[in-house]
Amino acid sequence: MFKNLRSKIVFLYTVLSVILIAVFYFYFIGLTRDTQLAVIKNEMAGKLRLTEKYLDTEMKRPTPFTPRLHQMARDISKIIDLRLTIISLDGAVLADSSEDAETMDNHRYRDEVQQSIERGIGESIRYSTTIKTHTLYTALKSENIIIRLAKPLNEIDQNVRKVQRLILILGVIMLAAAFLVTLYLSNVITRGIYRTIEFAEDFSRGDLERRIFDYSEDEIGKLQKSLNRLADTLQEKINTLVLEQLKLHTTIQSINDGIAVIDSDRKIILSNRALDSLLEINTIAVGKYYYEVIRNSTLNARIEKALPVAQADSFEVDLLNDKFCDVYLNPIREELLFSGIIVVLHDITERKRIMQIKTELVGNLSHELKTPIAILRGYLETIYNHSCDAETAKDFIKKALINVDRQNSIVNDMLKLNMLETSFYFPTEEISIRDMIANCLNILAPKLNEKTISVSAELDMVPESVTANRFLAEEIFFNLIDNAINYNTPEGKITITSSKGPGTRAIAIADTGIGIPEESLGRVFERFYRVNKSRSRSTGGTGLGLSIVKHAVDLLGWKITVESGREGSVFTISIPHYG
Repeated sequence: MFKNLRSKIVFLYTVLSVILIAVFYFYFIGLTRDTQLAVIKNEMAGKLRLTEKYLDTEMKRPTPFTPRLHQMARDISKIIDLRLTIISLDGAVLADSSEDAETMDNHRYRDEVQQSIERGIGESIRYSTTIKTHTLYTALKSENIIIRLAKPLNEIDQNVRKVQRLILILGVIMLAAAFLVTLYLSNVITRGIYRTIEFAEDFSRGDLERRIFDYSEDEIGKLQKSLNRLADTLQEKINTLVLEQLKLHTTIQSINDGIAVIDSDRKIILSNRALDSLLEINTIAVGKYYYEVIRNSTLNARIEKALPVAQADSFEVDLLNDKFCDVYLNPIREELLFSGIIVVLHDITERKRIMQIKTELVGNLSHELKTPIAILRGYLETIYNHSCDAETAKDFIKKALINVDRQNSIVNDMLKLNMLETSFYFPTEEISIRDMIANCLNILAPKLNEKTISVSAELDMVPESVTANRFLAEEIFFNLIDNAINYNTPEGKITITSSKGPGTRAIAIADTGIGIPEESLGRVFERFYRVNKSRSRSTGGTGLGLSIVKHAVDLLGWKITVESGREGSVFTISIPHYG
């Protein structure tokens, strides 16, 4: 419409001035009306209270109230210069200062009457068919009647018309002044505008070194300065954006859950190292179709199902590398438009392993308790059902007691293990490891003598005392020595040695027993795990000793390692010591 920049500025400023004048026009008209209406409402509220007091005084006179009601309404109306209507609670008009009450409609459902019944006072503005004009009604509930005052709003309309004329005159004057000012401003603005356009065009073409040096001090000059600052900070913003992207990338890469974002074209646009590890992806996944890098048919099928319908999904998947994952698929939307899905793989392999251990624990515990009970029952039934001589019965009872002791040992070890797993505080004290090992050897001396096992101990490197919990330390050394006895050969040997390392003292307990196969070394600390179940049961072990040792070592902050060959095993306890 306008090809000249100056004409556009003049036109736009003129239109803006007209809009502003119109806005002010309607605003002040409304303000004038609202202000006068507020004054009238305040005045009518005071007169309502005055009318209520007057009617209350009249009602207490001995003269009956009803016959005088119409006259009272007219008298009060003259005093307060407002139309007065007295209404019963059921909406019937009892008296009106301007009309015959008997000919007037029921007012029960008039807004101001309903409000006064519900809240005690009410008001409304509407066109009155009685006086043929917009009227403000204010009603007040008083005892068993409603007092209503009415005031025509034609006075407000007259005042508003006066304000309208005044605003229109001022608006024309302001419009003319704005037009002249706009002509002047357009000339000032266009002086530097072309230099700014030239700068912007160069800048948009990638000349980030371009600057405006001969800028003025007016608004255009401020704009030019701002553009210069924009150019100065652009690289900083770009660097910040790159840094934020790096932070986001680092955060996603550090998350242990596998994450991949797949767009609506089925291409991977984001992935992390955890995903590569879980799915054993050896290539760059970003930019490729998901089915080119994900080699799991179940996972691919669920992704393919979720993509077209943009529907969330969750399921468990068994990966080829003996890992298990909970998979969550969630749609990604941008302004209600589907743009892809995010795939999250949460590794639950450890949880599965723990569940398997619990299942095996229950099974092993049931088996371990069931076997002695069955043996015990067999001996007792034999004694009960058959006549046995005293020696045979005594032998059966002895064997039964052995199995009772075995059951008791299993229960005691389970209680110990449960205490170690559920307790969080064990008081410490200064204890002597040397005395503790000597005490364990004294307790186990009968078992040593029974199997003719010799013991040699070299504990020169063990400190005089260490700070630890006595109960936990005793459980460690007692169970390790007992284990060395149980799995040793007759006339075997147990060697207890000590050594010193950087910040640690180590105690090694070696035996000349049956040894532990290499494939079993990682499981010897599991509950009820035995390398040779038949031999373990014959030794009287519960299968819980080494598990108790492992828990106790962890609680004390010590470390334990095991080495074994075809013959003999060596358990080494490392104790932190900085003395």
